[in-house]
Amino acid sequence: MVNQGLKVKDQAGGREVEREGVIKYQLSFVHQPIPSRISVASLDKWRHVLFNLALIGQDSKRYEGLGFGNISHRISDVTVNSFVEHDGVLVSGAAENSFLISGSQTGHLPFLKHEHCSVVTHCDPALNQLVGYGETKPSSESLTHGALYNHMPEIAAVVHVHSPTIWNLVDELGLPATKSNIPYGTPDMADAVTNVATQILANGVEPVFVMKGHVDGVVAFGPDLASAVTALFRVYHRAVMKTVR
Repeated sequence: MVNQGLKVKDQAGGREVEREGVIKYQLSFVHQPIPSRISVASLDKWRHVLFNLALIGQDSKRYEGLGFGNISHRISDVTVNSFVEHDGVLVSGAAENSFLISGSQTGHLPFLKHEHCSVVTHCDPALNQLVGYGETKPSSESLTHGALYNHMPEIAAVVHVHSPTIWNLVDELGLPATKSNIPYGTPDMADAVTNVATQILANGVEPVFVMKGHVDGVVAFGPDLASAVTALFRVYHRAVMKTVR
């Protein structure tokens, strides 16, 4: 059964939306610094671009004032904490599917440092479980990112933003989308985004889709962050042009 979660009023639009930023998955997390050899420079650079456009951020008039949006990319160096205890069992983090992601409720920060990010070393969407480490817990949408990395090796970067402009024009733009009864941060959403991304790759269309069950939620992916963000901007441009005609 799909967990619909807590509903709140979006002050900006008066819409009833699911509370943003709530971690729903089971998290086994070790609080320790991410080693300096794992660079956050690329993630921070592209996130700052999205932050400046209010596609990632925090606004007292949106989503009950909680942070929104997240960004991640694969990493290969997981020698620190590649084994983490979860419920008394050592869980191995598969190197090829480990990823660096912006931390939970960091939306208010214009720039991110190591202490504002997390490394996810293991993700099991079917069991609703994540394993990771850092000084900040991983984003509430980490399960979705992990599902894409687990199932599609060609995906190496995932961007999740909040764009009312794109979201409200999903049908007019002809964008793929998950169903409206599937909320964010759940195994159902992880499964749904995997299916949508698979169809996108098979059809060779723009790697951007909308989460209809997650108000304003838009996801872009690609072989690197530059490609993912560029694809998002192409769709964003199309959406903006439709609003000014």
